[in-house]
Amino acid sequence: MALRTRLLLIVGLVVTAMLLLAGYVGHSAGERMRAALLQARATHLLNTFRVHAEYRLALGLTLDQLDGLQLLLERERARPLPTSP
Repeated sequence: MALRTRLLLIVGLVVTAMLLLAGYVGHSAGERMRAALLQARATHLLNTFRVHAEYRLALGLTLDQLDGLQLLLERERARPLPTSP
């Protein structure tokens, strides 16, 4: 094999390896971001639910009278979760 051909082969392999590594790093970063967003959404939902329930209970309503909580749960259940591309 000629020296030029070997160099081109090595450069091609290095570039391919770098592209694969960049793709892996980008994918893993995206997955971590997705997990963080799902966690933040769940935290926000639970906090909203807690505040709503505490407010209604502070007004003297019983748990049976907290119809807004059921509506909140149904609305959040209807929202689609983000999916991976």
